[in-house]
Amino acid sequence: MQAFSSAPIEAHMKHMECNVNSYLKITHHFYSLWKSQKQQNKLICFTSSSVGFFFAPYSTMYGATKAFVTHFASSFAVEAAHNGVHVCCFHPQYTKTSLYKNTERLSILDVLEKLGDTPEEVAEGIVKSCGYKLARRDFGWYSLVCKIFTGIWFEYNFLTPITAFVMTFVPEFAKYK
Repeated sequence: MQAFSSAPIEAHMKHMECNVNSYLKITHHFYSLWKSQKQQNKLICFTSSSVGFFFAPYSTMYGATKAFVTHFASSFAVEAAHNGVHVCCFHPQYTKTSLYKNTERLSILDVLEKLGDTPEEVAEGIVKSCGYKLARRDFGWYSLVCKIFTGIWFEYNFLTPITAFVMTFVPEFAKYK
């Protein structure tokens, strides 16, 4: 996690490769194979993030690429349904992994770590989502709160200046500003 301007463009392009290009390549490969098969009940499950529909300061590219995954999966679900392929986009809340092990620790991670899910809990949630014909599955309290907060109560144009103001109270703000 770091400010957008402090990361080299190559780091941003790695996010694109990991969270956008790889999804496109794998999906295109398998969907092209499955489209001609008559067998029903095929599944493509994407793992996105609740950060894809809420602000992600200091994780700008991560949030942006996850927003792509969510929108791509949701739109693709409509196309694929006509060929017997179910598409589900899974939005877990913070998952307790070593993803940020070699990065500078932001204070928000300490909070999320206490409230997040283990990889096993996330995997169980994904498996339980299969077969319900959901195009999107928000998993965990944080994902649900983010979705409700930005989708029902407030609009982004209202939240942007408020979030920018609140960020001034985050301990790392002065460093990344």
